[in-house]
Amino acid sequence: MMNWQELEPIRTGEKVIPCEQHADDTLSLWGEVRRGNEAIAAYFARYTVDCPEFGASFDFIIGAWGEGTSPDDRSAVSADYQIHDGNGAFMVVDAEGRRDFSSLASTMCRRDDVIGKDLARTVFALLDAVFMKEPGLQPVRSWAH
Repeated sequence: MMNWQELEPIRTGEKVIPCEQHADDTLSLWGEVRRGNEAIAAYFARYTVDCPEFGASFDFIIGAWGEGTSPDDRSAVSADYQIHDGNGAFMVVDAEGRRDFSSLASTMCRRDDVIGKDLARTVFALLDAVFMKEPGLQPVRSWAH
């Protein structure tokens, strides 16, 4: 069983996207999640600054990385974070159509591929690790009471 506390997100990039309709910018963060010396996933997180009503999105590319691997060795999984009645909650959503991850993963997981399956433990450990340890997500963590 994977423990989120043993996982370490390492940011490799970020981008601020100015919003033309609102005064708030959207922040995209990405990097890899490591367990010890091994990269086990890539992560992509996005949220609109100061707009908890929009929530945040999380995408993971899970599987083998490094020399000799290909997109066939990896799967994309997506989740949303929303605030309801002052509390934050994650919900796994279909990865298909979310973003084009075809250069990184050949399988786009549906919600039904994750929930109630062994993969769910991995996905929620990754979500917890990135959510709790990625410094750029501090504003999102502060949305819940």
